[in-house]
Amino acid sequence: MDEKMFNILKKNKFRNNIEIRPVKIYKEENLFYLKSSDKQNYVKHRLNQMKESFKEVLNITEFHSINHQSHVSFYTIGMVLIHTSTKLTNDSLYVVSNIDDSNDVLVKLNVKYLKKYSFFPGQIIVIFGKNPNGNEIIAEEIHCIPTISYSSAVEDEENLYSKNYENGPISVCCFSGPFWNESTKFESLDLILEKIYDVLILFGPFVDSKMTAKYESSPQEIFTDEILVRIEKYVRKGMNLKVILIPHPEDVFTVGIFPHSFTFLNDKKLDDRILMFSNPSLFYVNEFLFGLSTSDILLSLSSEELFCNQENEKADKCSDMLFCNDRISRICHHLIYQKSFVPVFPSKSPICYEKHNYLDMDVSPDFLIQCSKLITFEKQIGPTVVCNIGSQSTPDNKHYIEISLKSAKESNGKRYDISFLNLKNKS
Repeated sequence: MDEKMFNILKKNKFRNNIEIRPVKIYKEENLFYLKSSDKQNYVKHRLNQMKESFKEVLNITEFHSINHQSHVSFYTIGMVLIHTSTKLTNDSLYVVSNIDDSNDVLVKLNVKYLKKYSFFPGQIIVIFGKNPNGNEIIAEEIHCIPTISYSSAVEDEENLYSKNYENGPISVCCFSGPFWNESTKFESLDLILEKIYDVLILFGPFVDSKMTAKYESSPQEIFTDEILVRIEKYVRKGMNLKVILIPHPEDVFTVGIFPHSFTFLNDKKLDDRILMFSNPSLFYVNEFLFGLSTSDILLSLSSEELFCNQENEKADKCSDMLFCNDRISRICHHLIYQKSFVPVFPSKSPICYEKHNYLDMDVSPDFLIQCSKLITFEKQIGPTVVCNIGSQSTPDNKHYIEISLKSAKESNGKRYDISFLNLKNKS
């Protein structure tokens, strides 16, 4: 037998079988007909999405409308919005609701008696307080941590995928673009493709405006001739290797409206091991649920937050989670417990709010991988490991994430290991 063919067969024999199951992948549709009612409907959707979870955690059966006039304290639910300002302040803090008798009116939120709070525009909160005149709620308590549904891979006792770990842990690599610059060309992409992973996740941008300015070819031709050809060569190294591609807002072939997807190659037959998903995406790698986004949600949350943390003897669930940790952890808690890939509303970036199903994070994933300009980190937030791979604008100092997924039998409780590595320094 030919030695080269023998080596390929030998290599495939010892690779794990990987099952990739999409949960929420957006397919590009006509986004140019955005209706004026989309934002109003999105607010209604977000409130309906969250209200039952808050009722469960607070052990209550109903909410009053936010403009309910009462000198007696009551519970109400609403979305935080800015009014008469570009930045959230105590004076511009309002809530709105359109799921009850509130009739879309903005009601002032008075927080002068609160010692701890963390607000941002678009946040769904429950308020306990009084509204003597119907136009201003005097808050006594703020609740922002509802119950959540989550993936159960870590607690999977039956381990239905045990056969997929017969050759050891499953290796996953997350690597972000851009992959090209004028001096080194595609060196960073070539370096990562020299390695072998069961699942390689590549985040865009794949073809940005800097590339198109230097190439005479179309963005589609650049992607096909320079990037896709390299990936096709990579998957030929092993029968069970998988590559997942996630577009970026800076990719010139996206429409530019979130959620993003690949808008070309529809007529090109791709290798089944190359999967072109959307931004954002939810999918399973065997029994582990991954959530991915290349939009800088973390920076948006961080820059829009109105925060106060004074001494307060009263402990509650929000205080325990939001005010006992660092700022990054607090922002990540908001991201997970608001159950949305775009919790800030309205966004400063174009978003198709009509496609709200693709913006929801109905189930908290085992891993939520972000590309943000904030520092790289790994945080255990409730049931989810939140990782920021970073936003690396040049290919010269690339970092990547390696995740090792273990079977339940071999894990001793912890079913994963995560490492942040430098592409050139290997550390």
